[in-house]
Amino acid sequence: MDNFYEKYSLPTIEAEGITEIELNHREKYLRIYIGIIERCKSMNEEDFSGYCEVHHILPRCMNGTDIKENLVKMPVRYHIIAHMVIVEAYPEIAGLRRALVLITGKNKKRAGREEGLTRISSRLVAKMREEAWRKLKEIGKSPEHRRKISETLKGRKIPRDIVEKVASKLRGRKMSEEQKKKMSELLRGKKRSPETLKRMSAAMLGKKMSAETRHKMSVSTSGEKNPIWGTHRSEETKKKISEKNFGGKNGMARKVKGPDGVIYGSIRDASRENKQGLNYDQICLRVRGINKDSEGWSYLDDENKN
Repeated sequence: MDNFYEKYSLPTIEAEGITEIELNHREKYLRIYIGIIERCKSMNEEDFSGYCEVHHILPRCMNGTDIKENLVKMPVRYHIIAHMVIVEAYPEIAGLRRALVLITGKNKKRAGREEGLTRISSRLVAKMREEAWRKLKEIGKSPEHRRKISETLKGRKIPRDIVEKVASKLRGRKMSEEQKKKMSELLRGKKRSPETLKRMSAAMLGKKMSAETRHKMSVSTSGEKNPIWGTHRSEETKKKISEKNFGGKNGMARKVKGPDGVIYGSIRDASRENKQGLNYDQICLRVRGINKDSEGWSYLDDENKN
């Protein structure tokens, strides 16, 4: 058995944390799996007369590669059984369960699999799929699994075509009240990092909303739909708001310093008064560090920090 572990780079089944019965069960199925591999490797061309597929001996979800030594040609029936068997040997690997669900499901691109599935007990296939789905749901709910996914995806850029594909599927879909409530609870009190805010700002910079979008936003926050609907501000609160915004000054605006040393009350003010003729978007790109060369533009409070 040890020779096969080394030959096919299969991870050793550790006895720690499992019963002797469970260990024997896993090793039995691993022996069956290796037997299937050896059988397919010794097949001749006549055995491959029907629909065949290529199988990764060490699966990709277990760091298997596409090198020739890790690939074996299999009749589709053997391929399906191999996936059923290896799940029993390594039940803790979620990727193996996903692969089992995919290979035992209908696939228009792999119509030849139907032939292989008809030669295996439909009851057994259904049972294996249901068990795989159940385990996947259990794994997906664990905090440890979510943390691993988060670490894996951190810093990874999703291709634009995939983003568009997902967006097109979700566009127009309405969330249930329960979904809205869950999202609200997840996001409540969550603070975005400066890097995230910077990326969001850069993504929206220069974008213009259509008249239809503006109308929809207006309707969605008008009347009773407005978050502050029914609230009454005191005279003192009104006075404070008035003082902050008096003369076009915004209490949340950050002062900007130009390359000539002139200080402006905000980016908006700088776009109106600067002598270089730069517009709002151009100044934003320089001040926020999105352009490689800021050309002397900066937020005044950033300079004070330095």
